[in-house]
Amino acid sequence: MSKIQIITPEFDYNGGENKLNAKSVFLAGTIDNGESLNWQDKVIIELINLGIECEVFNPRREHWNPNPTKEDMEKQIKWEQDHLDSADVI
Repeated sequence: MSKIQIITPEFDYNGGENKLNAKSVFLAGTIDNGESLNWQDKVIIELINLGIECEVFNPRREHWNPNPTKEDMEKQIKWEQDHLDSADVI
């Protein structure tokens, strides 16, 4: 059974600390304000099925305001940049 730790902007309690001590993967790609296919969940399921142990940075939010404020956008962009910088694989 693989161990996957999923980190999202809404649920990032460990401050970027890799508790699994495994490779990290950033799921970079279209989100389209939540309107596009949720391909991120499909990738996560495939990683689990393959038995890959990793930390997954998923920028897709479960609840996203379709009319985000400037502050919301800045917070999202900063989270993404910080996790892109620390990811082993993008």
